[in-house]
Amino acid sequence: MLDTRPSTTAVVRDRRPVIRRAAAGVAVLIALIYFMIGFQLVSVLEDATDQTTFGLIAGGAFVIGTALILAFDRRLLWALGAAAQVMIIYTYFNLADQRVPDYEFWGVLIR
Repeated sequence: MLDTRPSTTAVVRDRRPVIRRAAAGVAVLIALIYFMIGFQLVSVLEDATDQTTFGLIAGGAFVIGTALILAFDRRLLWALGAAAQVMIIYTYFNLADQRVPDYEFWGVLIR
């Protein structure tokens, strides 16, 4: 009898585009949140100049990340993206004592 089930490798390859699009979608949402901060639609820092710079740079970084996710399917890219996320998460929690409140719902959510 002929086995017509797809191989494990084929199933994994079929999931990759879905996972990449989902990751890109999340990155776009995070970029939008940062752009809202940068354009001061949402206030997170007391100094408006710092907030604008922070929001626009972070939003731009996530837009670049989105483009890379969609353009390339490389493990090295995923590893670098994961390392960047670890650094972002660490920085968020490390700087918590300098913010009031220390943690915000949106800040924890996008981490």
